[in-house]
Amino acid sequence: MKRCPQCQKENSSTANHCMYCSDPLVVGEDLSAEAKLQKEINEAKETIRLHRKQIFELEYINNKTLQDTNKYQQKLIWYEK
Repeated sequence: MKRCPQCQKENSSTANHCMYCSDPLVVGEDLSAEAKLQKEINEAKETIRLHRKQIFELEYINNKTLQDTNKYQQKLIWYEK
């Protein structure tokens, strides 16, 4: 994970710019070809982990909203009786 030097928000380790304030995140590094590949693999794994977390959070929010909607509809039906 990369922390933005400008806004201090966490970004994907593969990001070149902050997704919140658009400041550049890239820091120059001298790595061997093998080290670069390993770094890319680790960054891809981190990106996948972050996306899974975001999907889980969105599914939770969606399910909660659906449950609240269902409760509202159930209450509405009860009041209409």
